[in-house]
Amino acid sequence: MKSFRRVFLFPLIVFGLGCIPGLNALLYSGHGGIFWLILPLCFPYIVILLGFEVRRLASPDRKRGLKMAVIATLLYVGFAYSVANWTQQSVTSQLGLQIPDGTLFKLATFPVGFLFPPYHYSWLILKGNLGTTERNLNFSSSATQRPTLAPCTLLAFTCVRMLSIN
Repeated sequence: MKSFRRVFLFPLIVFGLGCIPGLNALLYSGHGGIFWLILPLCFPYIVILLGFEVRRLASPDRKRGLKMAVIATLLYVGFAYSVANWTQQSVTSQLGLQIPDGTLFKLATFPVGFLFPPYHYSWLILKGNLGTTERNLNFSSSATQRPTLAPCTLLAFTCVRMLSIN
């Protein structure tokens, strides 16, 4: 548990400080805020530290440790989806920056995040409107109405199922 805290503390700080009004003006500034450079380092940081933790385990425990590391990584992706949306809304409302939807999520899961389809397509999949065109949906006014916890719920359910299967 202590190692998980050490692994996930850095991304929690990066996301948490981005949600504080005033402080996010300095850290996510449109003129070169430092967190625009630090945010893409969160996912590789987690993967590398979890890899070190799994390698440090005794040989019989590595399989279970690898399973827990994969689950923790998937949970991070769900967490990043929710909190990046929240941070993005905070930065956009505080600074007035026009950040395209999903930019912070793609940066928080870099380089894997850029392999995901565009942010609004994943929203359409969750909403079940795959046949609806973009012009029929008003994404700018519905930014606060998005159920951002849906991916976390799906990932949590998947992880619980993976833990129950030996």
